[in-house]
Amino acid sequence: MSRRTDFDIADAVSAISAAPDPKACSRIFRKAIAAFNIDAFASGEIDLAALERTVFYAIGWPDTWHKFYVGTGVILRDPVIAALKQSHGPFTWSELRRDGKYPAAGTKVLQVVAEHGWSEGLAVPIPRGDQRFGLVSLLCHRGPFDAYEKSALAMRRHRSRCRPQARDLSVDRA
Repeated sequence: MSRRTDFDIADAVSAISAAPDPKACSRIFRKAIAAFNIDAFASGEIDLAALERTVFYAIGWPDTWHKFYVGTGVILRDPVIAALKQSHGPFTWSELRRDGKYPAAGTKVLQVVAEHGWSEGLAVPIPRGDQRFGLVSLLCHRGPFDAYEKSALAMRRHRSRCRPQARDLSVDRA
């Protein structure tokens, strides 16, 4: 994989900022993260005090994962969501595994993750105050992120959430 320059990153952030709607934003974001071999993503808002108020603005997940994640209440035991209580900066699945926090997802969740071939992920939280966070979650079939990749992807966080305009509150299923 070739290194993306600061110019490439700034260009992607600018394009996302100017996107006319959530679908365009998601297309630009998907293209930008493809350079990092990222296969799936979601972005939204999480309230740790009331997980039922979680909102997804853009979802680039396979339908099977989306149905499983939402339909079986995985969010209630998602180690990424649980890690937001302690980690307000970007973190990877590898870091959760190293810290012994990844198995909290449960056997069935880990089995479905493996069925999709995902071996690594990156969570980029955006603290909103109290127990509320914006969150960009990236899933992939690849090895661990190096420091450059983690930093470059985290730089996009403020514009990558694909937050819908007030007039268009639909979730983009990219």
